Amino acid sequence: MPRARLVLPLSLAALALGSGVALATNPIGQQQGYTLNVPSSYWITWGSDGNLYFSDDGAGDIGIVSPTGQLLNTVSTGQRTFGIAATGDGHVWFTSGADHMGRIDVGGGNLVSFPVPGAQLQSATAGPDGNVWFTDIGQYKVGRITPAGVVTEFALPH
Repeated sequence: MPRARLVLPLSLAALALGSGVALATNPIGQQQGYTLNVPSSYWITWGSDGNLYFSDDGAGDIGIVSPTGQLLNTVSTGQRTFGIAATGDGHVWFTSGADHMGRIDVGGGNLVSFPVPGAQLQSATAGPDGNVWFTDIGQYKVGRITPAGVVTEFALPH
């Protein structure tokens, strides 16, 4: 059975399964099921535009799905994508699994990359202050990236 991952963006819960099926709770508390037809999609988040964004690890894409389940757009990132988090300023951030964070505008435009040297990034979540927090499993750290792209990492005890 595929493992499920839980993301809590902007106080909304979304659950994605490695089988390509997603169950999400929308802003008014109604649950909606989606078939994403991409077996390597694991991470999803609600964008500030009300659409569902998912990372497709296998294709290296960020997909955008309407609340009715229609695939609206895909953005090719050029690398594997993992964690994904939406911020209230109209951006969707994602981890590459390698050594950088990516950001797109809501709707899928303006792809920007921010280096995190030596990192192996995994999950991401939006903080209430507009920063995005991520895990660096390669260096056993947790990190923060500001809306301007300034990265700070903190070593975890082990």
